[in-house]
Amino acid sequence: MRFRQALLPLSFVCLAVLTGGVGLHASDNNLPTRCGFYEAAVQRMSTQPGQPAAILTERPTGLDEFLEDPNGIFRIHFTRNGPNAVPVADTNANGVPDYAEIALESMLFALNVQVNDVGLRPPPPDDGAGGSKAIDVYLLDLSRAGSTGSGIYGITRTDKLLSSTATTSRYTCFMEVDNDFAATDRNRQGIAPFATFGTDALRATCAHELSHVIQIGSYSFGVEQTMIYEMSATWMELRCYPAIRDWAVYLNALLLRPDGFPFSRTTSSNGYAWGWFGNVLALDGGDVPMRRTWERIANGEKPYAALFAACTDVGPSFTERFCRALGVLYRTGQRGVVNEALPDAHLLREITLRIDDVAQPPSALAAPSLQPFEVAALRWTVPGQSTPSVVSLLLTNTNLAAIGSPHDESAVFSVRLAERSQQGMPITGTTWSVDVTGPSHCTFVDGIATRSTGAPFPMPVKVGVHQTLYLPTDGGSIGEEATVRLYNASMALLSVSVVPLRLQGSAIVAAIDVPATLRPAVYIAVVDVAGTTTRHKVAVE
Repeated sequence: MRFRQALLPLSFVCLAVLTGGVGLHASDNNLPTRCGFYEAAVQRMSTQPGQPAAILTERPTGLDEFLEDPNGIFRIHFTRNGPNAVPVADTNANGVPDYAEIALESMLFALNVQVNDVGLRPPPPDDGAGGSKAIDVYLLDLSRAGSTGSGIYGITRTDKLLSSTATTSRYTCFMEVDNDFAATDRNRQGIAPFATFGTDALRATCAHELSHVIQIGSYSFGVEQTMIYEMSATWMELRCYPAIRDWAVYLNALLLRPDGFPFSRTTSSNGYAWGWFGNVLALDGGDVPMRRTWERIANGEKPYAALFAACTDVGPSFTERFCRALGVLYRTGQRGVVNEALPDAHLLREITLRIDDVAQPPSALAAPSLQPFEVAALRWTVPGQSTPSVVSLLLTNTNLAAIGSPHDESAVFSVRLAERSQQGMPITGTTWSVDVTGPSHCTFVDGIATRSTGAPFPMPVKVGVHQTLYLPTDGGSIGEEATVRLYNASMALLSVSVVPLRLQGSAIVAAIDVPATLRPAVYIAVVDVAGTTTRHKVAVE
């Protein structure tokens, strides 16, 4: 791609995107920008190597202290006064705030992981504009920053052009990072701007922003297909600090609205939802696929093409890896006890179902439309020899050629479940099979034979510890409404709940909230659904 002289963007900007610091706006089709190229507006930049970019935003001022590592790699600029003040805690009593020390420690740690472990090229030092050749990090109050005042985690800004060809450009950079990531911060809309707080947010942001410094300074600063830039930087958070789960907020958004985040969408914000995909790449080839992607970008390849070629370099292909990711997306929530790519997958939500229906013999049909590398989750309850079975299917459109197309490249697929069919894939535990036809695609299929009525769980129920009581039922299918009546031992009615049946493990259950008013005793729960009544004894401690 040839960079036009007047149309290079200024910076990566990390924006908070959360409501109350706990979750995304469920109605959003896309994640609001967290680290985008365009937030700071398009700027005119010099095409002469070694000359400063003609930027409108100068380096931050008013930070009257700094901390630099002995090797002069990073310089952390901070202040203890005014709106940009860092927390004053100094647990080692060395005269330097812990927050500034952790910022420096985090930058050095992230550098070691990304350069020495992953094998990326080291970032270039700057020209001394911040007082030394160290790469500068400015700790500022960014809770109300950004064009809409929605709050920013951090910013990586270009400084001077190092080299330029018809297809690549490299720049020195400096970074801005929030000064405290306080849980009490509010943006201009009165919303908590961060999902992660304090030094956890600081560490993750340092890893993310340093990734951008390496991308821009050591490979190439591109304005196309920025999703790959952000996917890689978000993965670096996970690669450096797997226990800090800011990345999981964005994956939960994908699981909530899979139709809103096809992997083929090239915008920056889509990269945050797919940052975890770096772990899928690493299942075959470790860090090599990601490293090879950036080497190819440095040679002038567009990001998606570079990623696809890098996968082929070390095998298996990108499409094969993406098909493997369907199983990763399926194994979250109650299915997430074992997940080969996502740490603590059981803490994530489960993927939202596009179809959740009951299959009536002899067959069931669906015709979902999918964008390239969009994931759709479908589920049916099918009759079994003794108890029903549940069939889950994840489907994706694997049209590589459509990525980057300005047109809608959605395709319609035919999904057919059939009883005792000789066509398609047999479904474990059932007499049914599933067959998918249409353009290039891949599927993940899981069949679960449901259990006949068992005991309620957890048992015994501990008020204040257990929030939900699961009551298996003899009748009904997933999604049907059940009426649950709870009685004491004298058969006095205590509560009535109407809830949809759901799958919990291999049991079809009615799930009710545990009343906080229950006292230690034995209770009777009666579940009515589809003309069937199921009774359970419930012990409460």
